[in-house]
Amino acid sequence: MKPIIPFIFLALFLPTLTAQEPPKRPARDSYRAYTETWGGDERPEDVRGQYVKLTVSPAKLPDPLLKYRLRVFSTEKESSNAAYLYSDALSQFNLVFNATQAAVLQSEEYKNANNQQQKQFLKFKAFPLYPCWSDDCYTKITVEDEERLFQSLDRVYFLLERASRKTYYDWSDSFEYKGIGTLLPNIQEMRTLGRYLSGKADWEIRNGKYEDAVKTLRIGLVLGEHVQDSKPFNSLVAGLVGRAIQETMQHRLHDLANQPDAPNLYAALTQVEFSPRALLDQMEAERLWMFSRQMLPTIYETIPEASDEECRAVLGDLCDAVYEFGIHRGEKDKNTQSESGRSVFLTYACLFSYPFAKESLLKQGKTEEEIEAMSTYKIVTPHIIGEIQRAYDVEQVISALPRGESSTAIPFDESLHYGTGVLGGRMEPARILLTLFLPATTAAKSAYLRTEQTLDRLKIIEAIRLYAAMNDGQLPKTLDAIKEVPVPKIDQMTGKPYQYRVVGNTAILEYETQGLSRMEVTVGR
Repeated sequence: MKPIIPFIFLALFLPTLTAQEPPKRPARDSYRAYTETWGGDERPEDVRGQYVKLTVSPAKLPDPLLKYRLRVFSTEKESSNAAYLYSDALSQFNLVFNATQAAVLQSEEYKNANNQQQKQFLKFKAFPLYPCWSDDCYTKITVEDEERLFQSLDRVYFLLERASRKTYYDWSDSFEYKGIGTLLPNIQEMRTLGRYLSGKADWEIRNGKYEDAVKTLRIGLVLGEHVQDSKPFNSLVAGLVGRAIQETMQHRLHDLANQPDAPNLYAALTQVEFSPRALLDQMEAERLWMFSRQMLPTIYETIPEASDEECRAVLGDLCDAVYEFGIHRGEKDKNTQSESGRSVFLTYACLFSYPFAKESLLKQGKTEEEIEAMSTYKIVTPHIIGEIQRAYDVEQVISALPRGESSTAIPFDESLHYGTGVLGGRMEPARILLTLFLPATTAAKSAYLRTEQTLDRLKIIEAIRLYAAMNDGQLPKTLDAIKEVPVPKIDQMTGKPYQYRVVGNTAILEYETQGLSRMEVTVGR
């Protein structure tokens, strides 16, 4: 019996004696050591877009497969509005931020600071989440500084986690429609919450808290989705802000894959999806934003049959929108605008549109006598609305064309996006309106495709890590050589295959994002 006693002692107490707290990674000194690079001196001369370098470790799929989840299951969601939770989270965030900055301003250290740089650093140290004026800032922040910050924001995280389980985001209660001059403060403020979640995930990754980081990124991806699909009114601005938030979370996923002991997230990435109709829905709504008051979508179909008075009201509304946008964008009270100013715009629209409208009616088979019998508003308004509809139809169809494809049969007028068609061409009111209000469809489509392309590249990274784990650390010679899991092979931007090759122990993937881009993945560690 006695010989067993030492073993019992060791079994009970040895773990206590030998177990040590996992070493915490430095708070900021490893931040700039990440090998992911979006520019700078390392960029090869032939690369004009992104340049991404990663050193990854082989990793098999986790067990269970969705141990790490980037998607909120539908069974976890509640059919309710996330707006109030987001509003509370933002208020709480601003409360903490303002309190920390006020404390810094009142401190003796701040008052005795020798220069502006020292003062900026003290503000950053109190709230080490936003970018600092110098990379030096990051190396001077301790683990305790960051931990103190994120503990003070625990309430914000709690509210955002609850919001991620809501099915929609509707901020109608604080929405006031003013056409193109409508303010979208709720949408822009969501960027602040996105930056917070990105910073929290970054901190968790650097300190080896991978499960926490994945959960934080999951909340961030839902935040972007909520903003993109927010109500009461679809907006391309909301869509782009939402996608930008999601793209920020994707950057942190690059950071996570770059860690030596990172889990393989291939399975989790297969559950991430982006709405294929988001851009189309927003383009459909964009054509109504140019009116200073909310119009029914049927305005484009009913205007040819509208009465003289209705035509005058619609044209006047468009002129109001131009006047508000170009002259009084800063005024909150619509009643302060000059009635004479709007009348000038209305007169200009009638005077300069009349020849083009008359020409269009003649082509439709109207006689000179029939046209002369019509009121000016009845002639001009349907023409202007028709020109606007044609331009938006083209933009919407182009936004839905297959990736990398174009059409010579679709009359895309690029000059409307840069004003060259107005300055050097026909001074027609409809073209001026379109130059002011027409969305940059090509740029918006590229932004949407970029998030999908980045998702594909993340899957490729994890597939390479899986292949290396299953093949003694070797790299696949081609993407087709990866048989363990499906791998994206078509560049979302161009519709053409990715260019993939292996040089030594580095896999090189070339793709298009604002020019030739390159991702280099080295397997090591």
